[in-house]
Amino acid sequence: MEEEVRLALSQAFTDGQIALETTDLGNIAGYVVSAAFEGHSQMDRQEWLWRELRNRVSPETQHHITVILTMTPAEIEDDVQASDLV
Repeated sequence: MEEEVRLALSQAFTDGQIALETTDLGNIAGYVVSAAFEGHSQMDRQEWLWRELRNRVSPETQHHITVILTMTPAEIEDDVQASDLV
């Protein structure tokens, strides 16, 4: 299932950095970092992400996705800089 989600996300967000993991219970979680998200609200990003998943991933696999965060490269850089201050 994880590979199905990874393939779908890599096709939808071609410049994306994708990290996923599957829990012992078979649930899938992770994140997508993509410049394509720049200028879009989190709500718009999640709607976009789930539209792509619904179009590319089986309903059974969708049921196992718990959370996929959507971030831009700049947001990741901000987080890294903030963690350096702690």
